[in-house]
Amino acid sequence: MSSKSVCSLPQTHRRLNQAFSMFEEIGIQYQKPEEFTTALNDLVQALRNITFILQSEKSKIPDFDNWYAPYQAKMKTDKILRWLVDARNYVVKRGDLEKESHLTLRIKNHLDQVLFAAVLNPYVSLEEAVVNFKKVVKLKLPKHYKDETIIEAERKWVVESFPKAEITDVLIYCLSILTKIVYDAHVVCSVNPMVCDHNTFVKPGQDFMITIRNDVKKGRILKVHYSQNTILTPKERSVSLFDKISGSDETHYERAKKRYGVPKEIMALMNTGGKDLPFSQVRYHIETAKHLFSIDGYVDPVAFLYFPDRHPEIIRIQMDKPEDRYLMAERIAEKVEETHCAAVLIVGEMWLGELPKEGEDLVPPRLQKNKKEQVMILAASPERTEMHFMGINRKPDGTATLDKEFKESVGNIGFLTRVYKVWEYHKR
Repeated sequence: MSSKSVCSLPQTHRRLNQAFSMFEEIGIQYQKPEEFTTALNDLVQALRNITFILQSEKSKIPDFDNWYAPYQAKMKTDKILRWLVDARNYVVKRGDLEKESHLTLRIKNHLDQVLFAAVLNPYVSLEEAVVNFKKVVKLKLPKHYKDETIIEAERKWVVESFPKAEITDVLIYCLSILTKIVYDAHVVCSVNPMVCDHNTFVKPGQDFMITIRNDVKKGRILKVHYSQNTILTPKERSVSLFDKISGSDETHYERAKKRYGVPKEIMALMNTGGKDLPFSQVRYHIETAKHLFSIDGYVDPVAFLYFPDRHPEIIRIQMDKPEDRYLMAERIAEKVEETHCAAVLIVGEMWLGELPKEGEDLVPPRLQKNKKEQVMILAASPERTEMHFMGINRKPDGTATLDKEFKESVGNIGFLTRVYKVWEYHKR
């Protein structure tokens, strides 16, 4: 799959790629009405023009008229694609699409529970909305959890001619239909579209519609720390075990093997595919965590996305502050949504504490005097969730050892609330 094939429909594929790239500009300009209108007009025209360019290259497609007829029939009966045709004609001949900006503000905790929500004046900036909201509304939050509370301000553009959905989501749907047509045309021309030398934006194992939506969402939604007024952004990078390290011929797997010298008996436990994921991998992760801890004295938080037919994806995320858990949970859920992964396994450290007695405040474990430090392996699939723990014993000289692991079969974990929602949606 690494060799490339010459594109059979270069003009059409280039126009499709232009439409893909325009969504980045949509996200960048989402909060600026004039700039967003320009980007929206350009994208509507680019999407509509894809079929025009395809028909200009019809001589390259065997028996084009018979092949294309079913697609034409489908597009004529699809209400959203009919809207795209009308929207393009309106933009070209009459002017900008009439649209409204909706602004919603939510107060959320790190478990994604909405504590308060309000629809606000859509003509103010997200930053302004957050500042004004805090001046007007005083919330009574548990004092120990203010550092884990997030203000989320979201803008949504809706056009008058299609008021049922946010306009970007409508255009992503149009892009998905047009992409299928263009890629099917490649197949008719005996070219695998995934190895076409013009294939830039569609990647194996990734739902490009969801990926675009999540990228645009970064421009639509502002997250602010409730008590500190700082803007929150995720700190992560996704890799595969067998990806090459930038500037090196080594893979991440090879580099880790060299650095840590993971024993063969531990590596033999690794099974990157198969059934009963991720639970068939738990023993490998427990033994690996023990080994890494013996060298570093700590375990970095890492999430593994498992698939039955390919190597896992790895998400490394910094967790320097309490609110980082919110971002980590959200990003993992987004990646589950984008990749349709079968299971999730998270390795990291956590604090265990005691529940409050009647009349006492709820205090996060990290702030409790008698808290216990643990290495955690959290394994979850759509069917069940398990947690494995190993207590950390730290000595005055800074060295540490691990206790024997113990296991708990649990119901849904709050941290994975978003992931469970994604899996439930995929099931439906």
